[in-house]
Amino acid sequence: MISLFLNRIYRSIKIDPGVFDEIQKDKKATPSAAILVLLTTIGVLIALYLVSGSRSIIFSGSALFIFGSIIALVMWIISSYIIYFIGVKMFPDKKTNISFVSLLNVLGFAYAPALIRVFSFTENLFKVLWVGSWFWVFACSAVAIKQCLNYKNLSKAFAVLIASLFIQSLPILYLILRTK
Repeated sequence: MISLFLNRIYRSIKIDPGVFDEIQKDKKATPSAAILVLLTTIGVLIALYLVSGSRSIIFSGSALFIFGSIIALVMWIISSYIIYFIGVKMFPDKKTNISFVSLLNVLGFAYAPALIRVFSFTENLFKVLWVGSWFWVFACSAVAIKQCLNYKNLSKAFAVLIASLFIQSLPILYLILRTK
């Protein structure tokens, strides 16, 4: 079980299209996908601790971990649903046939490259790893979407991903514009 989990993480980091097909078909992949999302959250919290050098994160760590974990899981579900709605309901290909839970699982494993953030020992390294891993997760997610939605080309998967990011940013944009 653990070896399968680690193998899938490794193959996701390599952006192996076959792993996304495998995860899509695995009806029991949701807990491991959720664990991976939580591990990336822990990685960010560890990186924040290392970068800040502050002990205050340790003291507020349990609350921060709980709140951060809840937010990470909720955002994973919301972003997956938005991608599902855009990719499956609005712009499907002829062969697109996937359940929301299967896409949720696949996109959970697409977060695997974000695990590298735990190696953010300095503020500059944190910035580089944060930006680099974001692009890596983006590419991984695009390949996952292409595979699972049976798109013929990667450009449509990128379009679905960019549209979902735009939709996800609307509440933040609204709050920014409202405060001015």
